[in-house]
Amino acid sequence: GVLRSDAHAAVELTASPLKAGAAEELTASPVKAGAAGASAQPQASTPRYSAACMILTLMPGSLLTTIDQGVMDVCLVTIAKELATPLHRAQWVVLVYLLLSASTQVAAGRLGDRYSKPRVYRVGLLIFIGSSTSCAFAPSIEALIALRAVQGLGQSLMSSNSLAMVKFFTRPEQTSVAIGYSHSMIGLGMSLGPPLGGLLTSAFGWRSVFLINLPTGAPSNLWFP
Repeated sequence: GVLRSDAHAAVELTASPLKAGAAEELTASPVKAGAAGASAQPQASTPRYSAACMILTLMPGSLLTTIDQGVMDVCLVTIAKELATPLHRAQWVVLVYLLLSASTQVAAGRLGDRYSKPRVYRVGLLIFIGSSTSCAFAPSIEALIALRAVQGLGQSLMSSNSLAMVKFFTRPEQTSVAIGYSHSMIGLGMSLGPPLGGLLTSAFGWRSVFLINLPTGAPSNLWFP
């Protein structure tokens, strides 16, 4: 049975000029054969880092964005009093931040896919820190609302790419650990926000809650390629 199958395959290859020509071309062309072998080789792998390196790199950014939300809920009444504006108008300081952050998540993720997630994350971090520092010197409620909108955009660029960076750059065996620590940083920031905001507002005034983002975010230097 085996001899008949081999004989049948030989007859079929001989009877088919197309198959015979293809076999001869592949045999006679070492360049094409080499190209086929090269295409089968795996491409250079993306650099992978440990879970600890990823958390230390992204932790300041995660803490910034989550602490900021809790801080603003505490000092909003003080902002309304010092800027002599109704409370319902001062609430736009929080609302415009959330609106810009939520409405631009998809676009920010798309930018990360196209222009490199670490690069977009860096830009978002710079926007967030710069606008937060400017908020501390806002002369009016209108200026503060406008700067908070810019800050929400920076937060969107950061949050939409941070988790993807954890998954993409962490070693496969440590990905779940890195994601777990990343979510724990979010919970830590949400729990620290209200007490930290109350402490800073009572001791140094509401403008100090925006200045803490500068020393907190400065160490977040990304060293990804």
